[in-house]
Amino acid sequence: MIERVKTEDFGLSRFCCFPSCCERHLCNRLRHSSVRYGRGDSSLFFSGAYRKDRGRADRWASVSVLLRGGDTFNYHTYGSRYIWEAFWDSPATGLKLIFNDGYDYNGVYRYASKIAFFRDSPSYNVVKIAAVFDLFTFSCYSATAALFAVFCFVGMWQFFLTFYEQYPHLHRGLAIAAFFIPSVFFWGSGLLKDTITLGCLGIATFQIFKIFIVRKPSLSRAALLLLSLYGLYAIKIYILLTFLPAAIVWVFLFNLGAIRSQRLKLLFFLL
Repeated sequence: MIERVKTEDFGLSRFCCFPSCCERHLCNRLRHSSVRYGRGDSSLFFSGAYRKDRGRADRWASVSVLLRGGDTFNYHTYGSRYIWEAFWDSPATGLKLIFNDGYDYNGVYRYASKIAFFRDSPSYNVVKIAAVFDLFTFSCYSATAALFAVFCFVGMWQFFLTFYEQYPHLHRGLAIAAFFIPSVFFWGSGLLKDTITLGCLGIATFQIFKIFIVRKPSLSRAALLLLSLYGLYAIKIYILLTFLPAAIVWVFLFNLGAIRSQRLKLLFFLL
């Protein structure tokens, strides 16, 4: 029986090559995008922000786990690790847990009965995401948390690019808002619901911008938009209910401004 996340989990993360490869690939993408947007120093700037994010995640996770409390502890120690163990015992059982709706104990009771959030669908969705990452990190906590941070940073990077393309002269303020507000990097740096929802929000905002405002639709962008919206729906539906009306108004007002005829503008506004 698992009592707690072992301290060795934090040391093993340096030997888990998959998160390191993700970090290296992300930094390379940031470097290429910095050249495209004409800012030679932005790759160092935002790579440093990401490294700071990851370090913050590990430090916060250490305190949370060693104090034996918090949702993170339940997501991993009493959550995804049991699914990871199920995969080692029987891949079929592990898949049943991954695709389980949180109410069916048939064939998985041995593991599901130990999962703290099994009956809480939004929280169990986070557990399932963590379990998928655990397959690559061998259930090493800090490596799994690093992958959560990678996903969140990708989303916030796309959020930053959305408004940087429109207001490049405001890049410093946009960077502070997207990366350096304490609550943003604190809640976006660990194994939490907020890490996933922040990433999904950033990805959805960027895809809406590209599809409906820049008008460069593609199947991949549509798929990313649908997946990110589904992620919000599955984890925190109230964020989706808040985000969608704001996104619709944003797209409507932007396209309204592109209409030259004052009569058409008035007609669309009244509609």
